[in-house]
Amino acid sequence: MKINKNQFLFLIERQFLVLFPLAVMLFFPSKELMGKFSFPDVFTFVQFFLFVIYIFVKAKIFIRNETIALSLIVVFCFISLIINNADQFIYKSKYILRWVNYFITFLITINYLNKSNYNYFLKGIYVSTFLICAYGILQKLFFDYFFKTIFWIHTFPDYIHLTFRSVSFMDNPLTLCAFLAFSLGTLQFINNKKLIHIVLIIMVFITLYLTASKIALALMILSFLVFLSRFKKFFKYFMFIIIPIILLFTFNQSASKLLKSDFSLYDRLTNNSTYSGSVNTRIAMYKASLKMIQENYLWGIGNENFKTTFNNLDENYTNIKVTNSSYTAENFFLDFYLDYGLLPLLLLMTLIFPMVNSYYFGNKNLKAISFSIVLFIVVGMIMSARAVPLMYMLFFYTAIFYKKQSYILNE
Repeated sequence: MKINKNQFLFLIERQFLVLFPLAVMLFFPSKELMGKFSFPDVFTFVQFFLFVIYIFVKAKIFIRNETIALSLIVVFCFISLIINNADQFIYKSKYILRWVNYFITFLITINYLNKSNYNYFLKGIYVSTFLICAYGILQKLFFDYFFKTIFWIHTFPDYIHLTFRSVSFMDNPLTLCAFLAFSLGTLQFINNKKLIHIVLIIMVFITLYLTASKIALALMILSFLVFLSRFKKFFKYFMFIIIPIILLFTFNQSASKLLKSDFSLYDRLTNNSTYSGSVNTRIAMYKASLKMIQENYLWGIGNENFKTTFNNLDENYTNIKVTNSSYTAENFFLDFYLDYGLLPLLLLMTLIFPMVNSYYFGNKNLKAISFSIVLFIVVGMIMSARAVPLMYMLFFYTAIFYKKQSYILNE
């Protein structure tokens, strides 16, 4: 069967838009099998060669100012690597290769996406969301069977072993929350929701609940309030009457006995040692991070240097419990600043701020993508910027936002 030029181009576009979310969201464990580079890294390199063929056949490439801004981020990250890690440049060059991959992801997505194939992006999100939620739910329901399948996490921290906090294909519950933030934001603003959309939203809420994360509760409440905001009168009564009743019931000691047996989210919200330990550690890390930034305000401290720099600070943090997984700023933007410096952070903000602003003041057709970014930032305020799959998804969604914005403005 003969395939014409347009069919060939459509085939390349659609396979990427469908497969990319699956490659990133479902193959996090591949790093354990493949070493330094995971399946998403290999997938992106393969897609780059297809993209070169695509551009050659189409004889046209789409470039926006955002593409230039992202390329400058890569350049400044490279400079930061040389300044902070010159003695380990070969070993830590993997971080620049990742940024090259993020740039490739952005460039491919912003060139492939158009009105005719946007639904293929949605299909990729739907399938990956279903699989990631199904696995996360099964981990909780059939713990003895599915816990054994999580081969890529060798030692589970105490914060997962309260009962068992669902991680799905990720390495910790917070990373899972961040992935689901993208899915939830996309699903929430789909017009004329079908049964499949409602089922997926319910699955996302259940999986968020099973992560037993405080930020998961924040995502669910925020999403629910945004939904209710469409009904202004009801929303007003809900805020002032229903919410206090729910809070009173939830935290009332006698009522909570009904929920307490295996309700780890409740335990994390009300158990003083669990709650204060988490909060105190984050506060200490914020203070330490700001101190590091004060002393290294232009180029940061470089990748993998947080622990050493933290231990060299004058302040005494012996009153907090710090594990190897805690050596991070516990904040997306602080981590990014510390790893790469001020200039990359400012450039990144020029990409992110218009997307957040669009949710409040932009075209309603962009709300699905911009709300995903808003939810991701909510999670990002308490988690590291070093989860590679999350960075892939961030720049995937960023490219989709700006490309969709361009063809909306050109209508």
